[in-house]
Amino acid sequence: MNPFSMQPASALKVLQRRLALAAIKARFVDMLYWPSRFDDPQMEREFTLDYGRRFADFRRAAMVLGTLVWLCFGW
Repeated sequence: MNPFSMQPASALKVLQRRLALAAIKARFVDMLYWPSRFDDPQMEREFTLDYGRRFADFRRAAMVLGTLVWLCFGW
């Protein structure tokens, strides 16, 4: 028996771990890439305007909170 050879059960675990890590990596790569553009430029423009209007308050609140934290702890 070769002490350096992998047993079938441990080889399966290594293979499953590699597949899981590859799936996680593929998911992160998919999340971090820019989304593809819309086929219709008018639809993309409307989506961008709607998205900007809906989340403008959240961006303003984040900016105000970030400024307050910076003033309190980073000054």
